[in-house]
Amino acid sequence: MLCLVPTKEVTGLSHTELDKAASLVGVQVAYVPIRDFDPNSLRAQLPHAVATIVRLLRKQQKDDQKKVYCFCTAGIGRAPAIAVAYLHWARSFSLGEAYERITSTHPSAPNPAAILHATRDLLLSRASLPTIWHDFELTWSDGGRDVRLAGDFAAPTTPGSWQNVSTK
Repeated sequence: MLCLVPTKEVTGLSHTELDKAASLVGVQVAYVPIRDFDPNSLRAQLPHAVATIVRLLRKQQKDDQKKVYCFCTAGIGRAPAIAVAYLHWARSFSLGEAYERITSTHPSAPNPAAILHATRDLLLSRASLPTIWHDFELTWSDGGRDVRLAGDFAAPTTPGSWQNVSTK
């Protein structure tokens, strides 16, 4: 489970209460706080959120039942944006296909500009990326050429960097 709600925005269950309830049923909760209605916060945290989804999926045992529940407060902006970015970066959907897939199945308004800017940040290696990304790769099509970026992290205390490992 991926919670995108910052502590200051929590209504209802606190993060501590959510952790306790999830542990009772064997569910792991990860947190990537993204401020609501803040495109800069979304842009900055998109890579971390997508990497967290990939990490949570890798930890699951049954390949045929791998799922991550990603949520924000209303399910209209932040969580759908993370889903779009995941499909685009980790599942090789075009940005348009990913956006259409999410918005056609769930009434939502993910911020395509924030996703596009985060994608450009990754391409230009300007994003401040979390150090938990080990052996992580993003692949997508950019205007007819395939782009593949791989995370390169030597140690948890060393800032991350991205390398463009191939373009076709």
